[in-house]
Amino acid sequence: MPKNASALPKWVLVVIAAAFLVLYVPVFVSFLIPRWLTDESVTHGWLVIPIAAITVWYKRNELASLPILPDPRGAFLVALAILLHLTEKVLDLNGPSPISIPIYVAGAVLWIAGWKWLKALSFPIAYLLFMVPVPGGLTQVVSFPLRKLATDGSKLIAGKLGVEIYGAGMNLEFMQPRGTEYIRIIVADPCSGLHSLMAIKALHAITAYVSRLRTPWKWVLFFLALPITLAANICRMTLIILVCAFVDKKFGLTLFHDYSPYVLFLFVFLILIGIGQLMERWTGGNAWWKARKASGAFSFGPAAIFSPEIGKRIARITIILAIASCTSSGLALYIGARPPIAAASADVASIPKEHLGWKSLGDIESDPETMKQIQADSYINRRYVNSKGDVVDLMVVYRRYGRREFAHRPDQCFPAGGYIGVTNKVAALPWAGKDVPAVYWLFDGRAVLRPDGQTGVPMTTVTYFFASANRTEHDFIRQQLWMALERIFPNKNGWTFLRLSSPRVETDQRALDAQRAFMAAMEPEIRKVITTDEATAGAL
Repeated sequence: MPKNASALPKWVLVVIAAAFLVLYVPVFVSFLIPRWLTDESVTHGWLVIPIAAITVWYKRNELASLPILPDPRGAFLVALAILLHLTEKVLDLNGPSPISIPIYVAGAVLWIAGWKWLKALSFPIAYLLFMVPVPGGLTQVVSFPLRKLATDGSKLIAGKLGVEIYGAGMNLEFMQPRGTEYIRIIVADPCSGLHSLMAIKALHAITAYVSRLRTPWKWVLFFLALPITLAANICRMTLIILVCAFVDKKFGLTLFHDYSPYVLFLFVFLILIGIGQLMERWTGGNAWWKARKASGAFSFGPAAIFSPEIGKRIARITIILAIASCTSSGLALYIGARPPIAAASADVASIPKEHLGWKSLGDIESDPETMKQIQADSYINRRYVNSKGDVVDLMVVYRRYGRREFAHRPDQCFPAGGYIGVTNKVAALPWAGKDVPAVYWLFDGRAVLRPDGQTGVPMTTVTYFFASANRTEHDFIRQQLWMALERIFPNKNGWTFLRLSSPRVETDQRALDAQRAFMAAMEPEIRKVITTDEATAGAL
């Protein structure tokens, strides 16, 4: 590096690195590293920081030539990052703090070194986002359509290759064409391809970045990973079906199923690298790169030495940044050290099985494994009937006060079983002496596979909402916000997801009226069970 290059003083870099570590080490230790170890969609997280660091080192000559002109706008980015970090701790969330990491780094670079430095380091800073897990509430929203695409695509291709597949939704059922074994495959979330997609996108981003392409073509190459990965996942699902149908069911659902994602990853990655090479030829990327090199575009001369006044500004900014980071870290640790929330837990199994003309025919499904999958503290799924023959299936998923998120999403659950959504509106159900809004779905069940092997079940009316003692919410996002804000405004009642479903008997309105009648009778008993603290029961 030339002696008169405007390099940052070493003590500034040391202080900034120390401030970053003080602020974010707890985030890595308590959240990011455990997720990298357990979440298949972000196991590549270990590679993100080393790749970003190598990219910075690769640009070292360019950085050495850039002038250092502190930009005060960086202070706002740093403040935003610290605000997100503290918001996560105050509301006991997972997500804002990891997302704040690249924002904090970008703000520090802009504040201390200036816009040209931030522009030069934009890729490695943005690349840090790949180490952040997809928020839990979004994972299912993204994986469900990918899972459906993989299911429908593999079903279509396998059918053309001689395997007649029955079932609907995420269920694949077929008889071995050359055997006697009947095979049933349920396409679960891991088979959506989301895990492979996230890892491929993370590693492919760096290959697109270093390719000898103009910037617009780099973006084209980067986004090509999406359709190619999805197509490869459909091929993988098709191969699983064909192996089970024509080779061996056990091999297809064990070894082939478990190890094919690694082959898929390597296969797609090599295809993308090959496409990148072809694009460099087709777009003249190689010639463009050589022309830039010959013109001296990659020759970086020394920049002017920053003035003593700028040096003093950098020193002040570094001290302020270090103090703000250490103070925020202390606040975060103090907030995180709060004792666990002491709250009673409700047992929804105690909801009466017979009340005011409604009688339970028994639990549809209430085993520990299901309870674990939907992450409930208590859970029931019962079928009730009245003297008129009206049937209402009641699902209650209870989470005690202090816990977040609901894994169950009925708008995805029924389509996963082969139902087709027809109507999505808002209905009214009785609760705490008033009619409250509830999500109303009408599902067409003509494609659903019955236990007897035939297809077709009645149209199904589904209504659902969330309740916390007297309070209700039918919008999932708002319910999550209420749950988060309870860290500031305590409500010592847990949150409950209530879902009513009824098959069509005469009309859809008759089914909805049956659900209203059921809630009018059972609502006081349900609300009594889930209310664990009358003092904070809340008003509608």
